[in-house]
Amino acid sequence: MKKSWHIERRHMLRGIGATVALPFLEAMMPSSRVLAQEAEDVAKSAGALGAEGQKVRFTGVFMPNGFDHSRFTPKRSNLDELSPILSPLEGLQDYVNVVTNMNSVGGHALGTAGMLTGSTPVKTPNASDLDVLHPSIDQIIGQATKHTTVLPSLELATHTPRSGTSMNGFTEIYTSFMSYRSANTPVPPEIDPMRAFDRLFKNARLSSDKSARKKADIIAPNKSVLDLVLDNAKSLQRRLGRSDQQKLEEYLTAVREIEEKAANASANNKELTITSEVLKNISATRRDIRKAYGGGEEDNIKTVPNLSYQDHIRLQFEIIALALWSNTTRSATFMFGDGLNARNVSFIDGVSGNHHTISHHGDKAENLEIFAKINTFFVAEYANFLKRLEGMKEGSSNVLENSICYMSSNISTGQSHNGRSMPAIIAGHAGGSLKGNRHIDAKGAPSGDALRSVLHEMKVRGRIGEGNGRLSGLT
Repeated sequence: MKKSWHIERRHMLRGIGATVALPFLEAMMPSSRVLAQEAEDVAKSAGALGAEGQKVRFTGVFMPNGFDHSRFTPKRSNLDELSPILSPLEGLQDYVNVVTNMNSVGGHALGTAGMLTGSTPVKTPNASDLDVLHPSIDQIIGQATKHTTVLPSLELATHTPRSGTSMNGFTEIYTSFMSYRSANTPVPPEIDPMRAFDRLFKNARLSSDKSARKKADIIAPNKSVLDLVLDNAKSLQRRLGRSDQQKLEEYLTAVREIEEKAANASANNKELTITSEVLKNISATRRDIRKAYGGGEEDNIKTVPNLSYQDHIRLQFEIIALALWSNTTRSATFMFGDGLNARNVSFIDGVSGNHHTISHHGDKAENLEIFAKINTFFVAEYANFLKRLEGMKEGSSNVLENSICYMSSNISTGQSHNGRSMPAIIAGHAGGSLKGNRHIDAKGAPSGDALRSVLHEMKVRGRIGEGNGRLSGLT
């Protein structure tokens, strides 16, 4: 018989037409007997568990255009002395493993599609013939753990997809997507923070009156998710201990803040509203852009996101962090850009120009210094995300402790378009089983070994990557 203060791990706040998942609370802590049974059954149903029964999560992060190895590679086998590019990870070393010298799939297109599959895609110019050989690791994990979450997986990005064929003769689908539900099915990432937020937290549908309940529901987009579940939240707080009350309050505050940020960004877009009349005058070469923002031939008003690149990155990372914390999903991915990423990054101090052009540094010292600043920017944003996870408490632990985060690229260096000597930054303790503060020389092992190690730590089975082993020194 359960104690009156015990609540289920999958308990949600509920309101009229709305549900909000909860972070891990002490009141959800299973008894030692239940915890032992869960650990025994983990391989067949739930994926890996932390020391107190928390679910272990996965996040894959894509950084385009490669690394400046001279300023990236650690000098020692530990991370006590961080390289310049890795310097934003200061204070996180205990959670981090830096892997170098992997052999990976390489290229702007093939390397992007292969980063989370570990396999070389079939080389084809036709989107209808694309083949990445098997699902990407995030989808394998998402499918294995989907019965423990609201959504199997979450895919976010900041770029609009490309169409057509790349200069190397490959379909641009490969350049644009890194998540694949099957060998032939890419998963498009969501680039709009408001839509991503609504997908995760805002499933609110209100009927106008009792007589209309059998009719189509009416969406109430301006109604706050938290307002809809407020009564249930207050009722739950009265039953919780002081520590859980504080934790629940922090979580709900975080949800409210991200809701307001997304709403503010949407409000700022009103001056950039594009009507159907304007859309009719957009040239054929802009059709893909219009579709990326949800346009079509019908008469609709569409809104262009009005966020700086850095703000866009941080808002998307915040949405992922909340999704993991609330156990809305246990598998997420984020792309800083597509596999070419010709975005202007002149907002970075000491940088002038677009990322792709600067990545072709010619091995010149002055160019490499600028390229390294772009690398450092991306590592800093990744570090901010990791620190956010570390600050999200659950039991006596935190979300980063109960996660595996994998960040890598599509090419090893910007100058040579291959995957030789590919690095990766792997963070989190996988619930306590994965050590940190290590620099691991892969000695030419395939990136598939690292991905299989991640699956091993997640207690998930699946075919992934070239080779058949796990990365020595990591697990």
